[in-house]
Amino acid sequence: MSTGSIHNASPFVIPEIASLICSFVDRRDWLNVSLSCRSLYHAAIIRIWHSVHPRSHMALRKLKNTLDGKARIPKTGQYTDYNRLVRSFSWTLKEDIAGHPFERSFFDAFLFCHLSRLEFSYAAAQDSTIASMIRSSPHLRYIDLSHCYSLSAEAIRPLLDTPPCRLETLILYGCGKINSSTLIAVINRHQGTLQCLRFTDITDGVLGAVQYCSQLQDIGLEHCVDHSLTDAALTRFSCFLMRYPPPLKFLRLRDIANLTSEHMLNIVISCGLSLRHLDMTECTRITAQGLTVLAHHICKLKSLSLAYQTGVTNDVVSSFVEACPNLKHLDLSGSLELTDLAFTQLPLSIMSLNVSGLESQLTPALIHQMLVELPHLNELCLGVAYDLAEADGILAKANSHGVIYQMDVEKCHTIIRVIV
Repeated sequence: MSTGSIHNASPFVIPEIASLICSFVDRRDWLNVSLSCRSLYHAAIIRIWHSVHPRSHMALRKLKNTLDGKARIPKTGQYTDYNRLVRSFSWTLKEDIAGHPFERSFFDAFLFCHLSRLEFSYAAAQDSTIASMIRSSPHLRYIDLSHCYSLSAEAIRPLLDTPPCRLETLILYGCGKINSSTLIAVINRHQGTLQCLRFTDITDGVLGAVQYCSQLQDIGLEHCVDHSLTDAALTRFSCFLMRYPPPLKFLRLRDIANLTSEHMLNIVISCGLSLRHLDMTECTRITAQGLTVLAHHICKLKSLSLAYQTGVTNDVVSSFVEACPNLKHLDLSGSLELTDLAFTQLPLSIMSLNVSGLESQLTPALIHQMLVELPHLNELCLGVAYDLAEADGILAKANSHGVIYQMDVEKCHTIIRVIV
């Protein structure tokens, strides 16, 4: 290149500079940049296609028309293969699927060779589609297939052919048709890198494989009945964690029939100082005495759910409040032994509180007191059974010097702080 050509060349053609410039542009303007500046086109289009999250069947159809083939860059004659640009794909449709059957042919175009994150939450999802996407994406590190109720082991079997110790997150809430043997094999293949595992209705064998994932920071187990996950397996698991504690930050154990206070104490002793989020909803074998002991081992907790726990008393709540001064999120819904006394000394750090189902135990005066005295409280869920007229009266009193709170009826009668 001649000296004149160097001086006349735009610095935008240098990829690093073009990328840096686009990093200062609001994401809503990336498309405008790509259409108005030839030199910044590639840097902008990469950012546009980095995350593909269609929110409707119409958006899905439009995306397919582009992803079916390569698209020509305006005025350059060059072509861009958009499939190679995608790093994150999410399809979590909330629409009624009765009027929109799963259109498998659309997903033939959604094969991304550089995909690292896949989220697919769709009841009508089929094995062949998910398996094809996983098979085409050897760089996958994050997979969330929550509520894909029809999937079988065939959907995740390609993970046995991907490079070992690559997957970091595997979330399969509601995927009860995936057999244990395949799930165990996937966990064993990636146990060196797995940091997050969340499952529904697992077996003793799956829990045994989970315990060897030494990098785990997030464990979520739910709806494990006594014949699938036994007391003996939970004992082995909790004792193993005591000897080889993982760096757990998030622990969610919901409706685990055989989970006892002893199991929880072993787990919490092993990783209590690293725990930030703890959910023990509907674990009925955990006693009030066990909860009180647990509280003193998790002083750095920020989020706690003890919903529908028969062992939750005023004293138990006081123990957690005293031991966890930085608690921000607290869910005590359905804990029918509680009274006003449980909530009189909540830490000032509380940002969200769920008291759904406690409308007969808590007085309007307490609700008003919490709204006035907790400076960071942004959400207070009263539950759909709470008398709306009474709630409106509490709001009117709390807003007597200006609108601070409003009621979100669709969100289970939740009082929300107004963001000014």
